[in-house]
Amino acid sequence: MSSGIAYEKESGVGTRLGRWIGSIFIWAVVRLAPLLPLRVMYCLGKLSGDLLYFTWISRRRIAINNLRLAFGGEKDPRQLRLIARQVYGYLMTGLCEAVRFVLLPAEHLDRRLTVEGRENLVEALKEGRGVIAFSAHLGCFPLMGRKLAGEGFPFNYVIRFPKDVRLTNYLKQLSQRVGVKFISTKPERHCASHCLEALRRNEVVCLLGDQRTREGVVVDFFGHPVLAATGPVVLSLRTGAKILPMFIVRRSDRTHQLIINSPFALEITEDREKDILINTARLTRLIESYVRRYPTQWAWIHRRWR
Repeated sequence: MSSGIAYEKESGVGTRLGRWIGSIFIWAVVRLAPLLPLRVMYCLGKLSGDLLYFTWISRRRIAINNLRLAFGGEKDPRQLRLIARQVYGYLMTGLCEAVRFVLLPAEHLDRRLTVEGRENLVEALKEGRGVIAFSAHLGCFPLMGRKLAGEGFPFNYVIRFPKDVRLTNYLKQLSQRVGVKFISTKPERHCASHCLEALRRNEVVCLLGDQRTREGVVVDFFGHPVLAATGPVVLSLRTGAKILPMFIVRRSDRTHQLIINSPFALEITEDREKDILINTARLTRLIESYVRRYPTQWAWIHRRWR
């Protein structure tokens, strides 16, 4: 309680107002998402996405600028704006879906999500070193943990918690409800040790490799340099745990498919720093390949390039 009060005092009026509006919206989603018919939920998701697209101007500019960097030579401005608008709709729909399928029994999600490559995860865990799930903010990615934890796979998300303490606490409550565990990225030393402990317990540690980071190595992403986190490669080199790329995508019939790839084969030489750079670059190219296939399903509102 005291930390929450202190945080409010440090925040400006605009920030507090934004968090208050966000809290009201989340409260409404939590109350309505499990109750509404799916077709109504999808309709509301699209409408709220359109509302955000036309009102959250700063993020809309970021999304369109990002799309221009990635596809400027391939798509015209009208196509880029259409993709950006669809992104907002899918983001809001995904929020509703994530809440709905966490609060409802697992069989509701089982009817909406299929898994391709489950055997890759089963075989990798047989080695007893845990698994590093490498993924991105693509599709309704929170459903990945919900689905796999529901099938008995011990699952950990490495996550940067929101600054809003109440929202962070609510996320933790939801995760406990479905057996998904969170590992905070801060402080970094504790994050690394918790990841190592989870792998020693032969659990799945999920790292999202498409976020902007302050430290890492410079790699190519859509033809432009970005800093990419080296955590997945470093963890794998240190522990011997397999890296399994996993991506969840939305299909045209509004169902989802979780694709669990075969283990990522690290290129290993006698130069460890070179190995980290080369393999991080290869993983980033893998993310790019999925984003190119499903451009409306990636979070373009994130400042990936500086």
